[in-house]
Amino acid sequence: MSTPELRRRWRKHFAFLDRIDKWEDLCRRIRKEWLKSDEGFLFPGREPVFPPRPERPPFPEELRDLT
Repeated sequence: MSTPELRRRWRKHFAFLDRIDKWEDLCRRIRKEWLKSDEGFLFPGREPVFPPRPERPPFPEELRDLT
């Protein structure tokens, strides 16, 4: 692959990781707001249900030596 193509793949990989991090932050904020809300107070054993966290993909081998 050419260097520009490798750099595109590098950016794409880290953009996906950023989306996972943002998803996790959003879930934490929703849970925190739920616990402060009336529903969280009235139903202490229940919490919002989130879809499973996307798996973090391993760093691609072909990008390891990219500078």
